Formats: sequence, C-alpha cells, structure tokens
Amino acid sequence: MCPVSGSYQPTSYYRGIEINPGPDSFKGTCASCGITYYSATNYANHQSVHFSNDKSFKFTCPLCDKTFHSASGYLSHHYRNHHNDPEQARGPMSGQVAPAADVLSDVLLDADYRCSQPTCQKACRTLKDLRSHIESHIKSGFAMNCPFPAICPNNVFTKVSTFRTHCSQYHPNIITNSREKITYQIKEDGSIAFSDDILENEASVSSESESDYESDDSDKSDEFFDCVKESRSPPPHDNIYPENQVRHHVGKFYLWLEGVLLIPATKIQLISEEIALLCEMSHHRIKVNLKEQLRREGIEANRSEKLIDTALKADTIWAVHHKDKDVVNVCTDYMRKKFYRDRCAFLDSQEIPLGCNDSGKNKFAHFIPVKSTLQVMFNDPTVQQHIEKSFERTSTPGVFEDYTDGSAFNEHPICGLMNKTIQLTFFQDAFEFYPLSPTAGTYKCVGFYFFLGNIHPNARSKVDAIQLALIVKENDLKYFGIEAVLKVLIDELTDLTENGIKYKGETIPVVLNNMCGDNLGQHFIGGFLESFTCEYFCRFCEVTKQMLKDNPTSCLPFRTPEEYDKIAAELLSEENELYQKKGIKRPSLLNKIPFYHVCKGQPPCISHDILEGFAKKDFALFLRYFIQIKDWISFDVRNRRIHNFKCKGRDAADSLVTLDKSLTKIRGHASEVWLFIRMFPFLISDKIQDQEDPVWQLAILLKKICEYVFAPKISEEMAATLKQMTHLYLEQRSKIFHKDLLPKHHYLCHYADLIAIHGPLIRLWTMRFESRHIFFKQAAKAANNFKNITKTLVNKYALNFAFKFTGHMIPPPITFKDNDISQLPEDLNPRVVQILREDLSFDCVLKCVEVHGIMYEPEMWLLLQRVEQNRNLLYGEILLILYNGSQVKFIIKKTPGRRFS
Repeated sequence: MCPVSGSYQPTSYYRGIEINPGPDSFKGTCASCGITYYSATNYANHQSVHFSNDKSFKFTCPLCDKTFHSASGYLSHHYRNHHNDPEQARGPMSGQVAPAADVLSDVLLDADYRCSQPTCQKACRTLKDLRSHIESHIKSGFAMNCPFPAICPNNVFTKVSTFRTHCSQYHPNIITNSREKITYQIKEDGSIAFSDDILENEASVSSESESDYESDDSDKSDEFFDCVKESRSPPPHDNIYPENQVRHHVGKFYLWLEGVLLIPATKIQLISEEIALLCEMSHHRIKVNLKEQLRREGIEANRSEKLIDTALKADTIWAVHHKDKDVVNVCTDYMRKKFYRDRCAFLDSQEIPLGCNDSGKNKFAHFIPVKSTLQVMFNDPTVQQHIEKSFERTSTPGVFEDYTDGSAFNEHPICGLMNKTIQLTFFQDAFEFYPLSPTAGTYKCVGFYFFLGNIHPNARSKVDAIQLALIVKENDLKYFGIEAVLKVLIDELTDLTENGIKYKGETIPVVLNNMCGDNLGQHFIGGFLESFTCEYFCRFCEVTKQMLKDNPTSCLPFRTPEEYDKIAAELLSEENELYQKKGIKRPSLLNKIPFYHVCKGQPPCISHDILEGFAKKDFALFLRYFIQIKDWISFDVRNRRIHNFKCKGRDAADSLVTLDKSLTKIRGHASEVWLFIRMFPFLISDKIQDQEDPVWQLAILLKKICEYVFAPKISEEMAATLKQMTHLYLEQRSKIFHKDLLPKHHYLCHYADLIAIHGPLIRLWTMRFESRHIFFKQAAKAANNFKNITKTLVNKYALNFAFKFTGHMIPPPITFKDNDISQLPEDLNPRVVQILREDLSFDCVLKCVEVHGIMYEPEMWLLLQRVEQNRNLLYGEILLILYNGSQVKFIIKKTPGRRFS
C-alpha cells in the first residue's frame, strides 16, 4: 500500500515505542493538499515529498503548529511531546508492555509498504525495498504506477530507467531517506547487534544543515545539474516536465556554458544553432514515421498532417530555439542575455569613462554596484542565517577569534554602538594574465573585491563568497589617477554608510571595516610612499631606516588619524615646497568614506610579509649555515629528503619544493613556503648535532612565531608572548648574522599590537582574495580577446554570479558524502559502548566528515589542550565519528604528551 495514501499501516516500533498505534492515536491533515493521515510516520513521509520538491517547505506539527526543517526533527518532537503514554509502549517483538528506557537502541522498522500490483501486493519493510520490488515488476513487463499516488496519481512507468529518473527527481528524500534507521543496536550485555537495514552507500542523510543546502564542493561538470535540481517546482499530476521548467532548464544550461565553462558568446551561438538544427532533423524523422503509422491506421493525410504539426509545436526545446515560436527564446545572444536578466540574478555593470590617453583612445573602468550585489545576497537564505547570527555575536573577553574582537571594530562609532550593521571588507590587487609574454604589463588589471563580514570566517574564505566591485587596467589607474577611477565606488560606500540598506524591511547601515592588500597596493591607496628604501618606509609608525639599523626592535607609536590629516593638509598647502612628509605623499581618497581612516583600516598581510617576504630568505640563511659552515647535512641529502617526504591530508595538496643550489631563498608559493616552515624540524632535526646551537634555536623560534601569527584564535597572553618572541628573534638574528633587516622584519614588531586592533591577522590576509584572480585569468584565456579586457571580465563575472546564486552560496557547516556513512565496528571497547549508551541520538557512524571546511577521519590525531600543571600538551586519537542529524561527536582516546629538555 502506498506510504502516502493516508491508509492505516501495520504497527512498527522505534526504541520500544509504537510508531503507528492506530487511527485513534494520531490524525494529521496536510495543509498543502488536504490528505489526512493516521500515522505520524506516514504524515512525515508525505511532508517529505513536498520538501523534496520545494526546499523552502517546512514540516508542520498538526497538533501544535510548530515547524521543523526535517522529518527527523518533527518525529522527535512528536514522540517527545505528543505520544500517548510512552512508558507503557508495547515491545516490538513479544507484544508485552516494556518501559522505553529499558530498550537502549532498537532498530527502526519502517511501515509495511505494499506493492500496488493486484496480483502481488507483497509487503516491503522499507521504501528502498519497495522501489526495488517495483523495478522487478517493470523488468518483467508490467506497467507500474508511481509508489506515491497521492502526489503523482497518473504516472505509469514501463521502463526502469524512466522510473528511477522520476524517483530521483521528484521523490529523492522519500526514496533514499534511510536516516531514520538506527545503524546499530546495543544489547543489555554491552554487545553490538546489527540489522540488515544498516545504512548503505546510497542512503542520504537528512539533517537541518544538509536538508536546506546543497554542498558546493562538486566540480564544474556537475554544478549545473545540481543547481537545476534545486530549482524544480512540484509537477502537476499529468505533467512531469512543465513547459516553464523546460524553458528554465534550457536557459540555465546556456548560463552554465557561458558563466562557468567560460565558453565565448560566439561559440554559444553556434551551439544554439546546432541544437535548433538537430530539433528540426528530429522533427522531420518523427513526422515521416508518424505519417506512415497514421496512414496504416486509416487516418486521412490532411488530418494526420494537422495532428502531427500540433504535436510537434508542443516541443518546448524546439520552440525556444526558434523566433516567435514561444514566449521565451534563446536563439540569439540578445535574447539569452534578456533571459538572464529577467529570470536570474544577473548584475548589470556600469562603464566609468576615464578620458583619452596619450594615443587619443577612450579608456574605461567597469563597476558593479555594491548595493545591487548585497541585495541579491540578502535573498539567499544561507546568507540570511549568517547575518542573523552576526547580529547576536558576542566576544570572549581576552580572546581574539575574528576582526570583530579587535579594538578597531569595538571602538567604531557605528559598529561599537549598534549590533545590526552590514560589514564590508575590501581588497585590492593587480594581476597579470601572461607574465612571461612580450605583452606583459600591457593588459595587467587591478581588481577591487569585497566580502560580507557578517558571514562566518570559514564560510567567507570560500572563493564564491568574494565578490567583484570594480576592475580597471593598471596603466589606466596610474595615468588617470586614483580619484577618477574610485570616485563612483567611494560615492556609493558613502551613501551606504549614511543612508543604509534595506534588509528584511529594516534600514541597516553598511560599514567599510578594512581595506586589505599587499604592501605596495596598501601604500598606493593609502597615500603613503611606495618606495621601501626611503627613510620613512612604515605605514604603521614613523620609524626611520637609521633607527632600524641602530636598534632592530625599534617601534614608535602607531600613526593616528589626527596626525595623518594634519600632514596631508600641510602637503596640500605647500605644493611647491615638499613632495612628502614622514612617508605620506598625498591624502587618501578612502578617508572620505564616513567613519573610515587608513590609519585604522589597513591591516597587514602576513602572507606577503612572512611567507613571500623575510621567511623565505631567513630559512635559506639557516640552511646555508647548516650545510656550508657546520657541514651537518649535504645539499643533495637535503633535497632527497624533501623529494621523498610524503604529506597527508590537506598538506598533500601542496608539495615541498626542492632547494636551489644558490640557497638565496626558499622557492615556492606562499602555501608551499608555509608547508616548508611547518615541516622544517621533521626534515632536518635528526642531523642537528648540537641542539643548543644558536642558529638552530633561532630557526625553531621563527617557526614558533609563525604558529602564533597564523593562529585563527589567539589570547591576549599569547599576543604578549608573541611580542617578546619577535623582539628576541630580531635581536638574535642581527647579532648572529650581522645583516641588515628588511622592512618586513620591522612589520613583525607590530604584529602583537595589530592583533589587538584587528583580531587574528589570518582573518584578513590576502591569500584567499588572490584566489579570486584565477577566475578572471581563466576567463581572459578563454575569451582570447584583450581589446576591452575589463568589459569582457566583468561580463563573465556577472554570468558566473547569476549562475552561482541560483542555488545556495554558503555550504552547510557539516558536510559528508553518502558513501562516508559507515558501520559500527564489532570489536568495541566497553568504555566506547558506555559512551554510545549515554546519548542514543548520535546513531550514524561516519568514515570522514568536513566541519567548517576541515576534514576529520578516524585515526587522526588532534591537539586538545595544554595541561597547566606541567605545561605538557594533551593529544587525542579519533576512534569514532558520530552524527545525529545536526551535530558531530568525536569519540577520542586521550594521550598526554611529554616535554623533553
């Protein structure tokens, strides 16, 4: 019998509680279609059908009108609050009354699902078994109805492939929902009992986080189909593929080709014309065959011609590829763009005229309004959840976890007084397309990106969370000046700060918190000297080159907005006397934005300062000492160790780069240098003959400093320790090697104080922002046309943005694949069994899970805490990973570490 038909089903049990006690115990009517059910499980299953077709649908309790995000949440609520006398529920096997508490974890027995074939009517224990049984009838030649006649009453299937497609498209949560079954059973003697219904690979996990969102970790080839699957609407009973759905699907297909695969518009036009030709060829063949069949049936030629023409005109794919044949057509580039604007979140860019250059050519920058981007993002439910949580965000005293914990945010005139603010962090950087070509530098562009600071730090590190605001060629920026290029952006940010933006009917101010970038870009946009060999090279304080030579730890108080504005005013009034004063050459245009100043809103970039800066050269200096002076290790042995060193986990994505014989610096990108620093003790420590050697101690000290600086969470005490270590490192390095320090060495002295201002510096580094360049480089390469490169790039970005925001931008915090669901090991430690008994809601065992972007799996070791008594570290090995639908629990075997002197 159909599980959503509303009829009474035989009794089944869950943890000793009767799930379906009969018509007198439960009665629920679906508000969407009016069908009444006498079983809470059947009612939840029916609601799941609506949810599978509409992700915004919420499960409603018919007894108290509360809403839930998943069937499991509703059923838990029902049996916790509305079940009649759960303490006297009948036992599942003997029929005797047994307290629910005595049954630790019984296997859930699904309702008795019966085959609708009159001559069969076989009872199946699970929905998955019912589907397999129906497929066996279809293979035998029977025409079978959809197992959910209440939703799809007239659908009949004669092919297994068609039936499977229908189920996966319109009933995915029902057909594959095995999440309700318990994966293991703990007996009274502590042993583990398994069931034949333990989750299999094709089971899908239904949780509050995963039922609402789709993961964004799929590759480009699957991204289009996942996106379209989300946008489907419930089909009519007699129409599996409505016309609007087909039109939408075709339009999204072209948007996927243009915005994700970056196929040029000219090639898209060829594809469209070929599809139109294929449709015509298919129609011709169908028409010839139908004419012959109808002639044999005795139908007149004129009548058959009209019937065939009427039927073929209903082909929506053919119609949308021919002009004036449908309300929508995608046969030209103009009509496709019109479809994107009308049906998708397409952002229109603005062309900013800059003027004529020396050659008399008109130059332009291209701008996408920040307000338009934010308004589209506000429609995303995943973004809304993060924004609502940010309004309630609280800080832990003495601990820095995000930039919102720093003094710059807490003392801000708006952010410090209002909980509800929309926070923006901008980034500017130049990127090249073909750096080794003869045209290098000719088409180099500068991009201005931003992310929404209200989003959780782990989510905003995703590349898709970084949005484009403005793009211009670097040569045009230098020729026409920063004022001409950024005026439109500055005016909009000023308007958003003063007038705010509408969010759920409420006007909320938009605040620019930070402008990030590399040192050269920060000095350029901040109005500072762009030469790091000048006397005043630091944008944080007024230290000089000579002071740094005399004392490597020299640090002066931070520049203040008042001092900066005073010097800038003097420069404007003394144009003929001085070119610059104390490292400032002109007032920054960013200071025109209300409540923003470059002295407080330009954090450092630790990847450029350390990984791309002095760490490369310092570690090469240490290695030259160990190889050439001490002769503790040879150059060839060192490279052989690097080559044979195998990294695991996320470190395997990068590789240790072998050393150059000159040993002037460590080769590799920032991530590869960071990997080298972390693995440095493992690569060379056994060859160090004197552990008290000052250079070896200096190398270990620099590694410790890097660990502190790159920490995503740091306390005030740790920041104070970092300050001591940085001063000690700079003093010892100057004393041992007698080499001048770089300006980036000096920036290291400020880090401890900058953490108190901006929070953990890794939250505002530029490494993730620079990943955004990859899309534009790929788009330029695919277009192979640099005539108006900024317009090309901004149009491709708008197409990509429109496609991305068809689904959900932010993935759920907990993600795993269906085949990551595992079985409980049989040889469990009694202590582990006792832990499993304490909370039976964690009934799903996982092979691996990703939490906030970090992958965890059994046998992985975690650093848990530091034992304060002996200052040793406590480690833990993951034994099991459990999941309850919304939370993850690790069962860990603790192991104390020992400190060796």
